[in-house]
Amino acid sequence: MTPLITILMPVHNGAAFLTEAINSMLNQSLKDFEFLIVDDASTDQSVAIIQGFKDPRIRLIQSPTRLKLSGALNLGLEHAEGRYVARMDADDISLPNRLEIQARFLEQNPGIGLCGSWIQYFGGPSTNILKRPSHHDEIRAFMLFDTPFAHPTVMLRRDSIEPHHLRFDGD
Repeated sequence: MTPLITILMPVHNGAAFLTEAINSMLNQSLKDFEFLIVDDASTDQSVAIIQGFKDPRIRLIQSPTRLKLSGALNLGLEHAEGRYVARMDADDISLPNRLEIQARFLEQNPGIGLCGSWIQYFGGPSTNILKRPSHHDEIRAFMLFDTPFAHPTVMLRRDSIEPHHLRFDGD
């Protein structure tokens, strides 16, 4: 059965925070997902940590050569099966209702192809909240200067990128 969401997480030598990142996704209130983890030629214990999880929703793809972030994401997109793709990074954690809120938003707003959220820093001296624009016109204006979406908060419709074969640009 096709999952509602593909969680796409690239990993390169992410052992230090990987367990927390994976657990934050496995403990989501919405359970209808596949968790696609792309190991980008890690030389630490990342693969062993991933393989230690026995959740059948986890699919590990290992690249023998270093692809860097955009290449690892593109490899993951080639294997994604969900209606939506949720980005995650190996050194971040998501609140337990992230997937549920974002999927519901996209289901209720079929004309929107991508959504994201603000982020709160943790694990260091700052606990500031990074607020990104949240309205259409603000988002468009912000794009002139910076990315309006915190990458590990993005969820997008796969059918909005696949017909055009849109991928991440390494340049």
